[in-house]
Amino acid sequence: MDVGPDEVARLGRIEAAVLETFAAFGYRRVQVPVFEAFSLYEARYGADARSRLFTFQGEHEEALRPDLTAGVARFVASGALGSSTPVQRLAVAGPCFRYERAVHQRLREFHQLGVEVFGAPAPRADVELVLLTAAAIDAAGVPGAVLGLGHAEVVRAIVASRPEIDDPDRVETLLAQLDRLHRIAAPGRIAEPSWLGGRAADLHRFAGALAERIDDGAARAAVTEVREQIAAALATSLEQSDADGGALAPLLASAATALYRARWEHVAGFSAETRDALTTLAALTGRRADVIESLAAIAGDDERARRAIVELDAIAATIDAADPSLAPRLRPAATRGMGYYTGLVLEANVPGIGTPTEVAVGGRYDGLIAALGGEARPALGLALFLERLAAAAPRPEAATPAAPVVAVLSAPAPDATAGDHAGALAVAARLRAAGIPAAVELAAPHRADASDRTARARALGATTFVEVDAGGAEVVVADPSAEAGTRRVAADAVVDAVRGRSTIDEVKA
Repeated sequence: MDVGPDEVARLGRIEAAVLETFAAFGYRRVQVPVFEAFSLYEARYGADARSRLFTFQGEHEEALRPDLTAGVARFVASGALGSSTPVQRLAVAGPCFRYERAVHQRLREFHQLGVEVFGAPAPRADVELVLLTAAAIDAAGVPGAVLGLGHAEVVRAIVASRPEIDDPDRVETLLAQLDRLHRIAAPGRIAEPSWLGGRAADLHRFAGALAERIDDGAARAAVTEVREQIAAALATSLEQSDADGGALAPLLASAATALYRARWEHVAGFSAETRDALTTLAALTGRRADVIESLAAIAGDDERARRAIVELDAIAATIDAADPSLAPRLRPAATRGMGYYTGLVLEANVPGIGTPTEVAVGGRYDGLIAALGGEARPALGLALFLERLAAAAPRPEAATPAAPVVAVLSAPAPDATAGDHAGALAVAARLRAAGIPAAVELAAPHRADASDRTARARALGATTFVEVDAGGAEVVVADPSAEAGTRRVAADAVVDAVRGRSTIDEVKA
């Protein structure tokens, strides 16, 4: 993506503010390669890795990094980083690449700002990650972010406790299904119109494939009817320019719920009790007390599930005590459908920026270091998306002015020599050494009047000018207080002459 100077400067300010926030929390910056062995990402993403990455073949298969976590985890797992403390707080930033259709805020090349914590168990480190996320988003100048907390172990334990679900692969499949259903059907979800359109198309395909797998005629007809309703609603939404997705959203919520329940009954063979538990779990969202109570009811007496619920409750309670204004929503099933998460899953969404709405994502991945060959350690991390932060942050009414630049001009001379230009270069070097940005004119001048000097300086993006005489012994400095708008000084006095002077707009010819 091409980015102009003003926007580059704005992105740089946002990045600096976020990185300063990381440092204020005690995180130290590291750097990892832009490309790594493909096997590294296969360990993180599993079977889907190849379809998501830009890969190339050298001596070994390599891939451009799709995120920063895997590289930092590989660095830590190798032991090369070392540590004199049991807990490591690391910060990292840089470009990432994903092989996916570029749309709105989903880019193939994007910039991540992240932190990774190693050696810190739940819940204290998880609380810090949430507080750091909020602080970083605030530092970026982004208003209206909504924090959501899921928990992979809560969902995994509840699913695994059902008598019909004893296969670990089946548990992970359901984890992804519940995440997808939650994002479509949960109350209060943030759903951009373009996202809803994509989900409608996905559900339409899902319903068609599902109907082919159902033997029961009445059930197959019901799924086909839902599919037709989705198609009709999507067409109506497009025809009526449903700008906010208000008409499509409720239809998709009920359709998705009906389709997944049909799959769980007629394809997976789950009991009504299990189907009800999964549907309730997918829809759960809200404040801590209500969600924790509902989770406890779904979990029943399963000890593993109850331990995970206690952990999520402790995280949420500590956040509420530390900063009641954050008021994160608990969304247990929002696990991003990624099997490497082992506990907390964090998202920060900002409505109105297009699809996707997440400006920050993260969570706990205690098994990743061991999967990469290192010593098993608790671990969790966070990634903020720089371009999405910039899209969500209000733009200033006028571009922030760049640091004042002095235009170093050469006096017009019909027989100008290389030595004359060298004088301008020497004056520019003197200014830069004093901390004053200086841009040297590269085209030979034709006139010497003050108005022309002003125009030439503006063309260099400068706020004032000095003009160097042939030989470089003296310079003409813009000076609004002088009758002619300029004054002549010795070249070695140029720094003092320039400091404190006004902008070009105040120069009087």
